[in-house]
Amino acid sequence: MPADSTALIAVSIMTVIICLAGLILLWFWELSPAARTTPQYSRVRQISASWYYFAAMCIFVLFAGFFVQALFTQCYKWIQPEASLRDGFIQLLSGGVFDIGAIAAVLYARRFLFTIEHLPRIAIIAHAQPRPAPPVSIGKGVLVGVGVFCIARAVFIPVAFLWDGFLKIAGIDAVDQDLIQVFRDETSPARIAIMAFVAIIIAPVTEEMIFRGGLFGYIRTRMQRLLALLIVSFLFAFVHLNLRTFPLLFVFSVILCIAYERTGRLTVPIIAHALLNLSTIGLIVLGLAD
Repeated sequence: MPADSTALIAVSIMTVIICLAGLILLWFWELSPAARTTPQYSRVRQISASWYYFAAMCIFVLFAGFFVQALFTQCYKWIQPEASLRDGFIQLLSGGVFDIGAIAAVLYARRFLFTIEHLPRIAIIAHAQPRPAPPVSIGKGVLVGVGVFCIARAVFIPVAFLWDGFLKIAGIDAVDQDLIQVFRDETSPARIAIMAFVAIIIAPVTEEMIFRGGLFGYIRTRMQRLLALLIVSFLFAFVHLNLRTFPLLFVFSVILCIAYERTGRLTVPIIAHALLNLSTIGLIVLGLAD
């Protein structure tokens, strides 16, 4: 049997197992009569600071990311003056540097916002909210993160099937994400390893700290739950700038927001996000992404 056929069979079996596990977990955690009658409490740590403090910290995070990214670009041009900054590897690496700067800024911003909550006449919450339930243990958070990844993979199949069908009927030619194309074109093992580290470790940590820990944590205490889920998920899907994956990322964000709300641990969406990126990169490296 050809090696490609063996890899395809192995990946297919693994996908079936993951999806079956996801469907089982989805039933027991969300859809079963017992799950629907069990009270669910939000465990999201509230960000009670006034909107202008939160907006200032958002601008600070973006500024930090772009500043570090610009610094990296200038240093790279100085070291490699003849190299092209349009190279896919360099662009991905530059995005990773942006993420590192944003992570550092987010850590400071969270500490700042949680600190000013205790200052008089500064941190006035717009709508009083009940005190959130304590987060689950880290160990349980890790296991739940794996389960959330399985659920997301199971949900992706019908969503992708319906969306691809709609795009074909509408005559819209949607291309893959730039990240996928960069991995497809890269041949250097060292470069692939670096890009994988950025995509599997750095990107999930950054995006979950910003979208789940920051935006969802803030909006959830000021708007209805459904509206908070829709706003954060739309922004999450939009910033990836890809029509083909937009509904998948939107649904994925909703799942991650709910998981974070139920557990109170950013570990959960980070692990699920990292596993999703890992599985995608694995399929690309094996030549089975299609």
